[in-house]
Amino acid sequence: MWLPLLLLACHSAPADRPEDAPGLENTPSPAAPAQDFHQRQLQQLAEAHRARDWRRMQQILSLARSGATPEQRKGYDVYASLMRGLRAVDEQFVLRGFTTLAGAEKREFEMDAKLELALVLEPKSGHEMLLRAKGEQGARTLITVRASIEDFRIDGTSTRFEEPIVRGLAGDVILRAGKPLQLPLQEPAVPGPEVLVRVMRFSGAMRPAGLVVDGEEAMTVQLPLTPFELRRFPKGFASVRKNPSLILSNALVDPRRYLGHIFVASWFLSESGSEVQQSKAIGQLIEVLRVGAPDTHRCVLACLARLAGEQAPKARDREAWLSWWALRQR
Repeated sequence: MWLPLLLLACHSAPADRPEDAPGLENTPSPAAPAQDFHQRQLQQLAEAHRARDWRRMQQILSLARSGATPEQRKGYDVYASLMRGLRAVDEQFVLRGFTTLAGAEKREFEMDAKLELALVLEPKSGHEMLLRAKGEQGARTLITVRASIEDFRIDGTSTRFEEPIVRGLAGDVILRAGKPLQLPLQEPAVPGPEVLVRVMRFSGAMRPAGLVVDGEEAMTVQLPLTPFELRRFPKGFASVRKNPSLILSNALVDPRRYLGHIFVASWFLSESGSEVQQSKAIGQLIEVLRVGAPDTHRCVLACLARLAGEQAPKARDREAWLSWWALRQR
């Protein structure tokens, strides 16, 4: 964004001024100190804007502007608009991101649950915002969303794909508390039964062609959208999340039959299990790797890698894991 570079005009003395004539002194203009003061204030505003410190900008802008040149007053007006833009982004939205039919707080769903994803911009109570669809010189409000989706399969493999979404506005929109801007987003098709976990991450930004907050122009390059993550698990996953250690122990009685339970229980243990629970789970999985059927090994190897994290061996085959575990038991 262009910001005005407000420099004082330098007026040189006429070449024929009698510098040494008696009774003549080089007296500075009374306006010069005031202009110097305002120039320093504008420089401080530029620094505060680079730091995204709208409170500091607000403090500087509250000072008197007497003695400022017309150009300096224009600079103050620009920084006032920029300050309002930063303040709006920082503290005047209830929601500036993504949500589902169940609300922004719920982040985990069964694989076939209906989500109804949406991008929502809603100001806090007491604020009104006008979002212009078009601005000067053909500028248009654009909303760019990046949807990243990763599917994890029972054999330990995963697939990631991204879907960029760019949307505009059909017309100007007025936003109030209880009257947000809502743009529906469509999730790709629900995956097949071979996928046990789907992780969806949403991020993005809006580039407004014009924004008015409470009747005053608020200049901003973009409104960043709060990142949002959703996850899908198999039907009935909630009982596994409640006690993943117990579910894992029960499932390991018949690993070939309950591979899905082993995979999901290990996932939850890696996130919220205690160190003791994780160590126990690794030992149980190592035993399956040692004596279990070969067709369970790929799933077990993936579970071990997730549970061990950074402590996992560099090589990830069966023999490497068995050697790694044996060394840890000494």
